Amino acid sequence: KLWPEEHNNFWNFPHLYKPVGGETFSQVIDRVGKEIERIITWYKGKNILIVTHAIALKGIIAYIEKKDLKDFWSGAFMYPTCLNILEVNEDSRKFVLMGDTSHYKVEEEEAI
Repeated sequence: KLWPEEHNNFWNFPHLYKPVGGETFSQVIDRVGKEIERIITWYKGKNILIVTHAIALKGIIAYIEKKDLKDFWSGAFMYPTCLNILEVNEDSRKFVLMGDTSHYKVEEEEAI
């Protein structure tokens, strides 16, 4: 493996992760946080669909929940195509669904 310390920190010590030529988790959280704020402002009162990858999702979750960086990976695992619902009100933002894969079952049942 290249960069074994970075690989270990990526998964086990996200607050210590210093990528070679990429973003730290703190930078990811800052970037996606700014974009989420922009989207919430532009589309206030509307339903919004955001499609992205697991690290960006974890960054959004960390931003909304104000997680400590060492807890970046805590919580629901973000499987491919998992669903998350963020409810935004005037005075609150909260996830009402996280890491949902119930739609996987439909595909499995149809294959039988």
